[in-house]
Amino acid sequence: MREGLMSLGVQDTEIKELHDATHKVFCDQIGLANAKIRTNYDNGKKKTLVFVYYAGHGVLRKAMTSALCDVAPTQAKVFYPLEKQLYCLGHIPGAYVIGAFDCCREEWSPPIVEEVKRGIKNNANSAESSDDSDCNCFITFGCMAGREVSAISTLAVEYIEKLKKNCMQPDGSIVFPTESFLTWIPGDDGQHAPKYQNKVQIRPAEESKE
Repeated sequence: MREGLMSLGVQDTEIKELHDATHKVFCDQIGLANAKIRTNYDNGKKKTLVFVYYAGHGVLRKAMTSALCDVAPTQAKVFYPLEKQLYCLGHIPGAYVIGAFDCCREEWSPPIVEEVKRGIKNNANSAESSDDSDCNCFITFGCMAGREVSAISTLAVEYIEKLKKNCMQPDGSIVFPTESFLTWIPGDDGQHAPKYQNKVQIRPAEESKE
């Protein structure tokens, strides 16, 4: 994914790769993104694009996809509500959040300890609020809810190819999403979860004024 993003004009220094992330690492990174979005908006209403590609173990809990942490100090920290937290980021003024989940989404049924209530909330004080009138978040899943992704997934490659083919403009910028991107069926009969009010135009880093 790093090479693909760089081929679109993203600078290497803007990309973070995290391996075997724990619950705390997820919390810390979402917190940093939250702070960056708010700081940029407070400083001249600058906009911030957050792109998250998650490849790993995933489960469906309360109709939303959680990352499954391989190492956890307590049972409550086995799961991190990644989809839920990306929607929360998307509610912050000045944010545009794009996610690609290359993970399984099978329903988790065994009873577990209630997860630690740490993270961010949207303006309605509920990450599961049905009010998405102020949200700009677009998530692509490699499989349908309740299903699995292939052991050898091509979602990362497909995603970059679709951005170049369906979203890239003659001047090198990317307009996202486009109608052709919305009709793309990703991965193993995957799906999109669009919760956005506006399209976003992304310019190569060297040309960006933000």
